[in-house]
Amino acid sequence: MHAGSSTVGPVSPSTHPCPERTRMTDGDAARVPGVLLLVEDDPDHAFLVRRGLVDHGGLGLVVVHLSTASDATERVAQGDVRCVLLDLSLPDASGMEALHALRAADASVPIVVLTGLDSNAMGIQALQVGAQDYLVKGQHAPDAVARAVLFAMERAQRQEAERRQAQLGSTLQLREVQLSEAQRLARLGSWEWDVLTGEVLWSDELQRLTGLSDVSGVEAFDRYLALVAEEDRGEAGALFSIEAAEDSPVVVRHRLVLRSGSTRWIQGHMTAAGWDEDGNPVRVLGTMQDITEQKSTEDLLAHQALHDTLTGLVNREVLLDRLARVLAAPREDRSLVAVVFLDVDRFKWVNDSRSHATGDRLLVGVARALERALRPTDTLARFGGDEFVVLCERVRDEEDVLDIVARLATVIEEPVAVEGDHDDDLAGVTVTASMGVATARPGDPVDPEELVRDADIAMYRAKERGRARFEVFDEGMRERATARLRIQSELNAALQTDVLKVHFQPVVHPGTGIVLGSEALVRWHHPERGVLAPEEFIPHAEETGLIVPLGAAVLRTACQVTAQWNAARLEPLNVAVNLSARQLADPQLTQVVGEALGASGLPSHLLCLEVTETVVMEDADASSRVLEQLRSLGVSVAIDDFGTGYSSLAYLLSLPVDLLKVDRSFVAAVDDGGPGEAIVTAVLALARTLGLGVIAEGVETLAQREALARLGLRHAQGWLWGRAVEPHAADWAWTTGPAGGVPPLLVDLPSSRPPWPDEGTPVRNGRRGERR
Repeated sequence: MHAGSSTVGPVSPSTHPCPERTRMTDGDAARVPGVLLLVEDDPDHAFLVRRGLVDHGGLGLVVVHLSTASDATERVAQGDVRCVLLDLSLPDASGMEALHALRAADASVPIVVLTGLDSNAMGIQALQVGAQDYLVKGQHAPDAVARAVLFAMERAQRQEAERRQAQLGSTLQLREVQLSEAQRLARLGSWEWDVLTGEVLWSDELQRLTGLSDVSGVEAFDRYLALVAEEDRGEAGALFSIEAAEDSPVVVRHRLVLRSGSTRWIQGHMTAAGWDEDGNPVRVLGTMQDITEQKSTEDLLAHQALHDTLTGLVNREVLLDRLARVLAAPREDRSLVAVVFLDVDRFKWVNDSRSHATGDRLLVGVARALERALRPTDTLARFGGDEFVVLCERVRDEEDVLDIVARLATVIEEPVAVEGDHDDDLAGVTVTASMGVATARPGDPVDPEELVRDADIAMYRAKERGRARFEVFDEGMRERATARLRIQSELNAALQTDVLKVHFQPVVHPGTGIVLGSEALVRWHHPERGVLAPEEFIPHAEETGLIVPLGAAVLRTACQVTAQWNAARLEPLNVAVNLSARQLADPQLTQVVGEALGASGLPSHLLCLEVTETVVMEDADASSRVLEQLRSLGVSVAIDDFGTGYSSLAYLLSLPVDLLKVDRSFVAAVDDGGPGEAIVTAVLALARTLGLGVIAEGVETLAQREALARLGLRHAQGWLWGRAVEPHAADWAWTTGPAGGVPPLLVDLPSSRPPWPDEGTPVRNGRRGERR
């Protein structure tokens, strides 16, 4: 307690004529049952009032005396004051100031004014501010003062109860509004059934959900079930069944057909919430939630789990499941089950050279075309990428299988058409497919996965034999497939080691034998099988995509080695490097070539990139764009194996190429004026007319060398002058004499420039001048 205060217990009043001046601690306040605070600055009057209150004995409060408004306000804030007896004339406050301060400290504490100011106006004002009563000193006996305190506390308690009741009512009303809004947002309606009275209460949201109103009895259940889809009605009836409630909860998904004609998916939930003494349900609660959007999402996810998202076809899991069921059910007619594994030829070329979006549209078009060729009982699945698998049930015999394959081949080779596509990148695109076929009879002990794998193996055999064809599986294919997988695995490991090495074969002047350049060729130094030629592993590298990093490594090495040789030579050598279809379709190819030239320091005009006719013509427009980008670096481009592919004069006029390499098959036929000589003569004449250089490859005999020299050919390569060797064994790279010890035919030495035409030959579209 503050100075100038005193405390008197409720039972044993103090008889001392002067007030105690002790401070009450928080611990003291916590131990007393309640405080009657007497705020009076006259100690004598305070003593008399306190004595009268204690003698009354009915208050059950501890009387605490304080003499200032500030001390009283601080004391009220402690929270244990039940009532205040307040004088309005205090040392630090007069009039209504103290009353205002106490009300601000705790408005719930009742205040009885006991003052010497006998003024009706002052009394009215005090009551308006919040006092419970207004007493004038000397006009009221102690009992009257005590009764005023009791009545003030009772009125305060009653007012507080009314306030809390009103607040509770507002809170309940708010909760009802919040619940209704939550149900609306969740599209969740609720209902309650009093089984004994038959009364049924439906929430507002349930009425909005169903469109039913005036719902009051069990007939509401019949009205609801009338809206349920007929095939769901029997199961939904359990939601309103007393028998079902005994084993509750009950959850039923069903469709509701609204009066508007729309159908909504509803999840109903029912549970018993009250029972009689025999354990029978007497109160049942239920909810109905609109889950239409949720059901649509679930259906979509279920569909996506079983179907390809791009084409809409079933996926691998579905096809294997159907195949397993077909194989497990023997048929009396002993008909066959056929699996056709189909791979779109050159799809990666389209995907990489045009765009992935174009590739996607192509796959959709292929899927729609294949669907048109199939029977209703067949199943078409997409396994990923450009692979499709067809399951054919009830196939009579092998001839029936071949008819199906023929129809598939026919529709897939037609121009691709996708609904909604017009003048896009697919215009005029045609594709072919390689297919593998494997068959079995239902009831035979065949594993579905193995049957699909056999068809896959047969498909790869079709690709190996030239694509755009089909193969029927046999056991020999399995052995070859196992070998192929082994090579691919070993090749992948070889890329991480130093067993793939670049060899160089000299390119010479056929008359003198002087080395003008070389061709870089990769060899695999296999730890068990020895040195492997490119044809033994390059197709596998192409198939797996390993050809891209392998080709980049060959290119870097070829440029680096040639630049090192040229640093020690007076006349520089040029070098030719082969590009595969995968490399030509790689969007990073131009950057890779530029980086190889930059890192090695090799002048770009000394690098020649070779591509075959077949690779170029897979997509002539895309090839032309890539070759133009490469030639913009200053390198030259050669058509390898010329005469074995399309050999179209039209593409020679349009493609940005500099050189033609005459295929070895024609060179082998030039002996003694054979038919090969006529072809080589024609190629030379064509090249001179178009401003192209010519190289003959595969020269193996002196007779071939003499024939080529006589025809005026200035560049050739072949075993006659040397096989491809590693750089340290290429002695021809740092000598000036004829390569391979072959004596020269002519005495004049040729220029060591790359083998493109002389300056006096025609130049197509000014390209050669631009390059130089």
